Amino acid sequence: MKKTGGKGPRRPRPPSQSPYEVGYGKPPRHTQFKPGQSGNPPGRPKGSRSLAATVRKVLGRKIAVIERGQRKLVSADEAMLHRYLEMALKGDVKAGAFLLGFLERFQPAEADEAEPEALSDGEKEILAELLKRKKD
Repeated sequence: MKKTGGKGPRRPRPPSQSPYEVGYGKPPRHTQFKPGQSGNPPGRPKGSRSLAATVRKVLGRKIAVIERGQRKLVSADEAMLHRYLEMALKGDVKAGAFLLGFLERFQPAEADEAEPEALSDGEKEILAELLKRKKD
């Protein structure tokens, strides 16, 4: 004889009691957000900062450096660039590559070729003659 463990056979629920099927991506109706209700009503705390704002704050902080024997306050990002420059001048290839890449990224690109100058009347005649010969 087979034991059922004290529980009777499972009976399916009538369709009138469970019209909504709960499953993956379908939470129970009573736990869903109501219309007009946010998942985070208080929102982001007023004092919190984004990562970008934190980085700007840290790199914009003034620090003391000694330049030519005098104490000077500069921003942390400026001090970092000075350090990279010192390292590059001492032969650190990676620091030099970083600085050149940085310069290329933030400096406006210069025109590789200068604007061609307008042709004089004599040059125009020579070009016309060459084009005429080429066609023949």
